[in-house]
Amino acid sequence: TISRSSAILGAARTLAAKLLLAIPIDRAALTQAMIESAGGSDAAGAWNQRESFEALEVALSIAIPELVGRMDAGAAIATLEALAKDLPTHTVRSEDQIAFQQFSTPPALACLAVNLARLGSEDVFLEPSAGTGIIASLAKGAVKQCLLNELEPTRAELLEGLFPGAPVFRHDGAKIAAMLSGTARPSVILMNPPFSVSQSRGEDQNTAARHLRAALDHLLPGGRV
Repeated sequence: TISRSSAILGAARTLAAKLLLAIPIDRAALTQAMIESAGGSDAAGAWNQRESFEALEVALSIAIPELVGRMDAGAAIATLEALAKDLPTHTVRSEDQIAFQQFSTPPALACLAVNLARLGSEDVFLEPSAGTGIIASLAKGAVKQCLLNELEPTRAELLEGLFPGAPVFRHDGAKIAAMLSGTARPSVILMNPPFSVSQSRGEDQNTAARHLRAALDHLLPGGRV
């Protein structure tokens, strides 16, 4: 039996190849990629529809640096906006997605954030809620070191497959300063934190503020979030 993360990552690599060749991706393409990678159908329980969209997000993380890496920011953002409009969208949120606040950053917005961060070759970069790696994929080539954190187990495994050699921590981002005390402190933190659900408090309107406070506390003096 193949693990969930291995099935998703295998399908993602197939879909990334299509993205790089400008081959259209529709729901049927997602289904076929997952069947081939997981070795069975969703009806047979080998995978589910949410995982097929997870594979698409991971495919974007794999392909986007190559697709837009040589473009200026304006051209890259326009390209990613156009790409997103042509991809299938997932409209139903699972209980796990809501519990872990898995609302992935749109590629164009991730690109804008990375551009505004003005990353440099001496920067140590941290993403405290790294998800499927879309922000980190755009940042990793510009920095000295890439540090990632993701609480949800399958996504953490996906990040380990996507970013070999980069430390992947598995902590609650709202406690990142305490949990990573004594480790290398980042000079740049880019984050799209949970906004309404806390792992320890449940529904909490201050969740985003707690994540931001923890990031600021862990930041290298003079760094930026």
